Amino acid sequence: MPLEEAKEHGHAPTHTGGCRCGPVRFEASGEPFCATYCHCGDCRRASGAPVATFVGFIASDVCFQNERGATCGNHPLQRTFCSTCGAPIAYVDSRLDDQIFFMLGAMSSVQPDTPKPRLVGIDHVSLEVGSIEEAVYFYGRIFSFELRGTHKGDSEECVMAFIDMGTNSLL
Repeated sequence: MPLEEAKEHGHAPTHTGGCRCGPVRFEASGEPFCATYCHCGDCRRASGAPVATFVGFIASDVCFQNERGATCGNHPLQRTFCSTCGAPIAYVDSRLDDQIFFMLGAMSSVQPDTPKPRLVGIDHVSLEVGSIEEAVYFYGRIFSFELRGTHKGDSEECVMAFIDMGTNSLL
């Protein structure tokens, strides 16, 4: 939804951000559903830092002004960055419907009256298991967690699960 149309429908932005030089700007009218850190190799290379910090929003609650920026990535991840200044902006994961994760450094304002996002992940841990369903069942007997999503491979077998577990996110 274009920014002006969102404002006409009463979706007042509560969170804003963009790149360093200005052409890439965004506003999110909804509340973030998570804030998380990641230190996987891809996030380290994309951010140029030992850890990347993201704030997750429902994608349909986000409007971009002017341009969305350039994209780079390998399926299922697409990262957005400014083609002029190179500032990293966000990523989307095609396995997670209607979600976008903005770099915390790209956020320029959070309205003071809005609650802070709930921290749901400190790092992403990749576990190699024989069966995702069995692993989810096993961890479900030990931990209380939210199953954020799953991904099926070419054989239509579940090959990945996204699990929020309080202080860690397992992939």
